[in-house]
Amino acid sequence: MLVQSWYLSRDIVREEVQRSSRQTSALVVNYFNYRLATLQILQDSNAKSDAVENFFQSRDAQSLDYFFLREDNLQPTHTPDFRYITTNSNIVWDDGNALFYGLEENSLSAMNIAASKTNSWTTVSTDSQLGERHILLRRTPIVDRSSGEVFGHLSAGVILDDNAGLLTSLLRGSNSDDVVLTFGADIIASSISSDDNYTAESALEGIENGQMDLNKILVTETPLFIGSQLQISLFTLYNATQVSWRCVIVIYFRSCYPLSSLQ
Repeated sequence: MLVQSWYLSRDIVREEVQRSSRQTSALVVNYFNYRLATLQILQDSNAKSDAVENFFQSRDAQSLDYFFLREDNLQPTHTPDFRYITTNSNIVWDDGNALFYGLEENSLSAMNIAASKTNSWTTVSTDSQLGERHILLRRTPIVDRSSGEVFGHLSAGVILDDNAGLLTSLLRGSNSDDVVLTFGADIIASSISSDDNYTAESALEGIENGQMDLNKILVTETPLFIGSQLQISLFTLYNATQVSWRCVIVIYFRSCYPLSSLQ
């Protein structure tokens, strides 16, 4: 009777772990889809605005600066980290925010080459004054509504490295305790602190070694696809030694194209 009860309890716990993992994965998938969709809608709307179209006639960069400043103040949670406008592959305007992340005009030009092959979200890695940067990037055409002529493209970028806002949103959107972002084999952002009994490195090392139970931390993987180029794999870690649920999400980018291979 005792053995039967143990097996029953074990199966109930296992089912609860699987149910919780599915819920957490769904939350993160929905969050990413929502986040990228809202960025894309705002970007497409900006590209169709009178202010952006008139820029190609007046070249009044200050008026364009004020336009995007108003947009960012109206929707601060739905704005990208930086924007720039190109025509004939040349950068004719940028909002200045890229410099905050160590990205100079030559870095923007290199990223523009990478993004020029698609109007979908794509990932690029590039050198900057602050070291290598990993970025989600998308461009959309700016069209003359009267003639249909394509004036240029508006590009929007999201920095992935040590992005506190992104990590906070992932924590809130997934109801998790920690998140880790890796690009290839490199850890580029993590919310794990020194108070935790594991590190991002130990979690990833255990996953690479096929250990799905890391000192009573149960691991579940969920693939997440954005566009045709980007594949994100999501891992939820559940601390079975705690009475309450404790989840950690590890997300890494398996396939990406470095700028050197796109030029």
